[in-house]
Amino acid sequence: MEQGKCKKRYPRSFSEETRCDVDGYPEYRRRQTRIFVDPKTQRVVDNQWIVPYNLHLATKYHAHINVEICSSISAVKYLYKYVYKGPDRAIAVVKRRVNMPGQDNNAQAIVANGEWQNRHEIKAYLEGRYVSASEASWRLFSFRMHDGTPSVTRLAMHEPGMHTVVYNDNASIFETVNSEKNQKTTLTEYFQANID
Repeated sequence: MEQGKCKKRYPRSFSEETRCDVDGYPEYRRRQTRIFVDPKTQRVVDNQWIVPYNLHLATKYHAHINVEICSSISAVKYLYKYVYKGPDRAIAVVKRRVNMPGQDNNAQAIVANGEWQNRHEIKAYLEGRYVSASEASWRLFSFRMHDGTPSVTRLAMHEPGMHTVVYNDNASIFETVNSEKNQKTTLTEYFQANID
């Protein structure tokens, strides 16, 4: 609850059919039913207070799991931002204390509007993140940080005998054309691997 209202927008309004609101969130069908919980207080609990759930997941994990459909184009934006957001970061400023004449050593010089004296805007913004010792050593030894399964490799597509050839200026044309290295491409080696 925030300022006397539920931040999850409960109680929800009744609806005859499931539809999406202007923000792309689903508004599920909620029939108008009433169940009186406490006859003394006449407290009412109805479909406006029911959180969407999945009976199979609730019984399997013995817990409530909120399940809602995600069908708007905003889902793509959310997934993109979530995957590429990177590690957690913090903005920090490292600076030396500035003492004003007539102040004790613990006082810091501040200008009238509350900003630090001698403020340097470019130096004031430092984006950093914590790297643990294990992650730092992993990076120092150039180990892979992630893995893709299956791995994807681009194959050089070409017709037979029309592949790209790398040559040395000092080598003869005969040596260049007939060298074993220039006969192999990613495409031909892919076919060879599938034959073996």
